[in-house]
Amino acid sequence: MTNLVHITDDMRREAENAPVRSALRLRGVSGDDADWWINTARVRLADKEENFDRFGFKCKSIILPYFDLDAAPILDAGRPFERARLLPLQGYGAGPAGTGKFRYRQEDGTELHAYLPRLPGGRLWRDVFKNTDTPIIITEGEFKAGKSTISPRGLPTVGIGGIDCLSGRSGDIVPELAGCRWTDRLVYFAFDAPVTVNITAAIVRGANYLLARGARVKVCYIENTTTYKALENPDALPDAPKPKMGLDDYLYAGGTWDELEKTSKEEIDSIGGNHLFSSIAIIQGPATPCYVQITGNLIGTIRNNTSMGEILSDHFVARTDEKGNTKWVSAYKDWKSNPRRVKLNNVVVRPDLPALAITPNNDWNRWPGMVTVPKRNRKWARYFRRYLVDFFRHNVEDRATIRLHRKKFLQGMAFHFQKPGVLQSTSWTFKSVDEGIGKSTLLELPAHIIGEHDGGGAYIATADDLESPWTDYLAGPSYILYNEPSNNNDKMRGKVKNLRTQSHLLCNTKYGAKFRVPNIIWFGFTTNEEYAFGMSEVARRDWFWEPQWKDTDKKWIAIARRFGELACSESDEAHEFRAAVLWELLYNTDISDYDPRAPAGNSKAKMWAAKQGKAKTVLHKEGMLERILKTLETEDAIAWMTEDWAVWVGEGYNPSNASTDKQWLSKELIKKGFHCGSVDVKYQKRCHTAWMVGKGYWSALQADQKKRAFDLGRREAHTESDNNNSMFEVGVSGATGGPVI
Repeated sequence: MTNLVHITDDMRREAENAPVRSALRLRGVSGDDADWWINTARVRLADKEENFDRFGFKCKSIILPYFDLDAAPILDAGRPFERARLLPLQGYGAGPAGTGKFRYRQEDGTELHAYLPRLPGGRLWRDVFKNTDTPIIITEGEFKAGKSTISPRGLPTVGIGGIDCLSGRSGDIVPELAGCRWTDRLVYFAFDAPVTVNITAAIVRGANYLLARGARVKVCYIENTTTYKALENPDALPDAPKPKMGLDDYLYAGGTWDELEKTSKEEIDSIGGNHLFSSIAIIQGPATPCYVQITGNLIGTIRNNTSMGEILSDHFVARTDEKGNTKWVSAYKDWKSNPRRVKLNNVVVRPDLPALAITPNNDWNRWPGMVTVPKRNRKWARYFRRYLVDFFRHNVEDRATIRLHRKKFLQGMAFHFQKPGVLQSTSWTFKSVDEGIGKSTLLELPAHIIGEHDGGGAYIATADDLESPWTDYLAGPSYILYNEPSNNNDKMRGKVKNLRTQSHLLCNTKYGAKFRVPNIIWFGFTTNEEYAFGMSEVARRDWFWEPQWKDTDKKWIAIARRFGELACSESDEAHEFRAAVLWELLYNTDISDYDPRAPAGNSKAKMWAAKQGKAKTVLHKEGMLERILKTLETEDAIAWMTEDWAVWVGEGYNPSNASTDKQWLSKELIKKGFHCGSVDVKYQKRCHTAWMVGKGYWSALQADQKKRAFDLGRREAHTESDNNNSMFEVGVSGATGGPVI
């Protein structure tokens, strides 16, 4: 006779929850705590297919739903917001194979949120946030927040995604905490033990944020508890071997809140009590002290007390005197007189610390952060490496040189992303007279990964940027690309040399003060010139490569065009490609044998360019003379002509030794029976010249003839400017008699 077993709903649910219990057990959660996570927190297990579709990794994960102040699911991007804890859980600091050091994931396109565990007894977080008499704990991670909340004498505990995740990129606090009343509320920070330098920096930033809103902040130190000190068996903490211990590990190891509270130290209010203290600071220095207003992700400077007073003249704050009377006082005077206002020591660029934040040394971190987030995609990673192999083909260089340059270029890019705070003493130049073969887009790729138009730390510069005294673009970049820099300007070449070698850069803003930042910039250069910008026979700082392709290689041109679309466009496919390239550079490129201070290797193209560079001025002057004479023979290029004079818009020529070169050019034209004058016209980021060349002397012309020549030259210049959707700036030279140009 067969025994029949009746399957109840409880038995069915228990069977369904068994895999979740097994996963939680690896996290150290079992018994009643596991029941709470499954039944109240509603965690569940996601299979490989769901995890891959939502988070991009083929592994199982524990799904952690997020709830709002009223215990309803948080909606983000149109669906309930959830985070995934990737499996397996064994080993601290590592997720499953292929996921790197990241153990938690959320879906692309979602915002930062705070984890609010379900409170015992049916209480709601909305009620907690209204009652300022209720202390709150802030910790890192969902499991720590949940265990702390449900433990004996546990306080309501907020879990944030990372030590710097109280606020998002905009600087605003995460939405779940926006409605909390912070004034006079006691807040405990309970981060992992031991407290490191980075955690300390995050505590300072978070504490200042809450202190500015009226809260009291105490920091708990797990490492000072007897529970932490007595722990001898690392296996007791399956997710965090000693000496690292989180809040949940501490509680599971037998620690109590009473003991932890005794280790807490109150954070000193370093920025005062009104909103101005969190957004205004004084930079002390090595440059001239100035006021700084920090708003969102921007930094603006105000030069003096008068300007500061005028800007803040309409701001007032309430202050209570000793008798309890409240009066309104000038916010600026209140800020200026408070000895605890923010005083920054310097402006720095620290990619190892959160972007646009105050460092532990009271420095303002001007690093704006990286735009592209790394993501694994083998198809696009293989495409990128295949492109590098094709790009570094050459029919002149030997195979060893090809392999060396290809390897060093890839390692140079990877070094910049893996160690962005270290200056490389070399930079790259790609030279080719051929268009469309990818030399610019290959060097623009790092700029679009870091972020150039999106407020990131890259900058694509022009010659005008180098020549300008206002060097705002140096304030935060870690990568700068110069397309087509002019080789005939010794002053510019010297400036680039300094930018590539000096340890600090002076940023001179047009409407603000000067300040210095550490120099961590990696440079790239492209040129179509016959000889390379800044090249010399001892160019130990220049990696130089000249790709050469046959006109019949149509397939390569198509590949290069496709690569350019992926490297620089804003399509979804381009974002996926750049994320895959960054993943390769951050995680899969070996830089163990890469020395950022080692001199650059040689190539035949580099040696030839260095040799040609010795006579760069002569070559340019002779080329200029040849082009002028050729233009005079081409009526189509001439804007206006009389019997004596011709005027046309030609190429720009503004070398540092312009006066000497113009005299030479004038003498050469005289030998051929010409005399000349010029009108310099600048539009956009290029420079053109309205040349006036004639058989007679300029001084022999009548005043009305000179005026007609200048007017027509300017008119033609403006006609060309209209075609380029911009206005020329016109400056006249050679206005008086004599054979000048």
